[in-house]
Parts: sequence; structure tokens; C-alpha cells
Amino acid sequence: MAETVLDRIVAGVRRRLAEASPPADLEAMATEAVEQRRTLGLRSLAANLRRTGPQILAECKHASPSAGVIRTPFDPVHLARSYESAGAAGISVVVE
Repeated sequence: MAETVLDRIVAGVRRRLAEASPPADLEAMATEAVEQRRTLGLRSLAANLRRTGPQILAECKHASPSAGVIRTPFDPVHLARSYESAGAAGISVVVE
């Protein structure tokens, strides 16, 4: 069976993870990140997805492994702000 684009992406991520040092305390880091978001008054994805009616999860993605570049120029901050002002419940930023 021939190697697919997804196979190559997964293999690359596995190599990088194997070489990376694990964070000292991932749980503490996650807790700190949540507290920082609360302090800044940032919205909760879980709470937004529980709102009544259908909710939109918008995606900021520069390129696709199969389709190539999707958007040029790619300005994820501008896109995220546009999605937020349009009422997106959450924003996914694809980096791999």
C-alpha cells in the first residue's frame, strides 16, 4: 500500500514528539492557561457550544496537504477576529 500524505504528516509528528522533551508538569500548565483565560475574560468553548441552537466552529487554515494553499495572504488574527465578530462559537487554528 502506498504512503499517503496523512501517513507522512503522522510520521513527522511522531518523530518531533519523540525528540521533544516532555513538559515538566502538563496538568499544572493547562490549569494555569485556563486561569489566565478566565482572568482575561476570554470565552469558554465548552460554554459556547452549549448555547441554544446550532453553533459554528470556524477554522483558520492556510493550506491543506491535499489541496495546497487555501488562502493568500493568510492572516490568522484577522480571520479569527472576523469569525468572532460573526458569532463563531470557537475557532480552530490548524498549524500542521
